[in-house]
Amino acid sequence: MSIVEFELDNGMFLSVDEMKASEGLSVAVLDEEGKFRQNIIDITYCKEDLSVNLRTDKNFEKVYIEPECDIPEYNEKLEYNNALIKYGNAGEQVKEVQRRLKELGYFNGVIGGNYLDLTKAAIEDFQLNNGLHVDGTKLDLETYDRLISYDALPAPKPPQKHAKEMDWWKSDIQKIFSKGTAALITDVETGLQWREERRGGTNHADVQPLTKEDTKKLKKAYGGKWAWTRRAIWVTIGNETYAASMNGMPHGSGAIKTNGFDGHHCIHFTNSRTHCSDKICPNHQKMIKKAASVELTI
Repeated sequence: MSIVEFELDNGMFLSVDEMKASEGLSVAVLDEEGKFRQNIIDITYCKEDLSVNLRTDKNFEKVYIEPECDIPEYNEKLEYNNALIKYGNAGEQVKEVQRRLKELGYFNGVIGGNYLDLTKAAIEDFQLNNGLHVDGTKLDLETYDRLISYDALPAPKPPQKHAKEMDWWKSDIQKIFSKGTAALITDVETGLQWREERRGGTNHADVQPLTKEDTKKLKKAYGGKWAWTRRAIWVTIGNETYAASMNGMPHGSGAIKTNGFDGHHCIHFTNSRTHCSDKICPNHQKMIKKAASVELTI
């Protein structure tokens, strides 16, 4: 199906990308980069003088189409199936649809302009998530209108299956787990959970349990006895979970005085270092890998 573009006096231009059974053409007002800008409220196409009368939500325009433009002919089949494009089609229109679906998180394939299985599945997912009739064999007008609108719902974020590995120096984990930030800690082996707050640390995170109850759960994860043993943990902040490692020995100072924990302990992330030796601890890194490899159960 052909696409016709022509400029307006105000610097905008129109893209005639579809037939409209009642009026002849369906157009969208685009900016110089081809992005959608105005909704078409009414349109009339006059074949005699090759003009388009259209009323948008911003203005009214009468535009003359150059005779050499490729004006799509009326297609009765198009009116019958109410489809802009359908399975098996190829071309620029398909590419534009694929680009928009990719922006919204539905299409993960190559934008090649071929309406095949991946595009079909992406349209079906979009229709389902936006409360539309599900039929991925064609892109109907209702689906297209929703797809290009500001009200189009993006694809829901898939549930996190594994904790993320975050490099202490190269990622944003120091900002995410900044001083004063509380996190939910899960011991990978036992499934025990408690809350901790980062209170300091430069080479890694120095943390403290928030309450006496949190301290009890931390100690329980160590079998009831404090130890320097490294354990694989998940650190959940907001909606994201990160792979980490901890030791279970209170040491140094701690600002929280009501938690029953005398000092602080350490949480390490990928490539973080100890404070005394300023070196990466292989045992911590091993536990981080373990935390990242085990499928999340939280």
